[in-house]
Amino acid sequence: MNQARTALDQGNLNEAERLYEQWLTQRPHSTAARFGLARLFLLQGRVDQARLMYLDILQIEPVNSTAQASLINLPGTGSPESRRRLQFLLEQNPDDPYLNYVMGNQQAGLTRWDEAQKYYFQATALKRDNAIYAFNLAIALDHLQKPDAAASYYRRALELTTPPLGQAHRQQVIDRLKNIANTKG
Repeated sequence: MNQARTALDQGNLNEAERLYEQWLTQRPHSTAARFGLARLFLLQGRVDQARLMYLDILQIEPVNSTAQASLINLPGTGSPESRRRLQFLLEQNPDDPYLNYVMGNQQAGLTRWDEAQKYYFQATALKRDNAIYAFNLAIALDHLQKPDAAASYYRRALELTTPPLGQAHRQQVIDRLKNIANTKG
């Protein structure tokens, strides 16, 4: 399983998929392998296959809040009902960083940057080593016109490696940091 995660983190998607599938052959009820495959499918733009992985996880563990939140977080699933369901999950698990992150995404999708920032900040506080959480918090702060705070979290996102920012996001962060610096000076 560690080899599959490493391959995925390094962007070796074909190898990661092969290793996750191999793991599932040996351990058919592995939710960890299904989460890994779902993440891989999302990186490849295979949203329907990711959705199936999350549904498989819920077949195995019907109350898995991470799988439930992941389904809500998929593109095209930001309905009021899904936000209510997410709010319920968050009330039951307020210290779950992923649920806070997903709620931040929902709020950002509605351009409610104040609310998004609050949830991203909570996710980042609960899981300080997550680059994606720091990146999204920086974006929210940027939208709230707090460039110094945004720059701090952009720099943090570049430094963190769990999970690493993709190359496109890394370049976006570098460009934004340059823009913030040029605006100040």
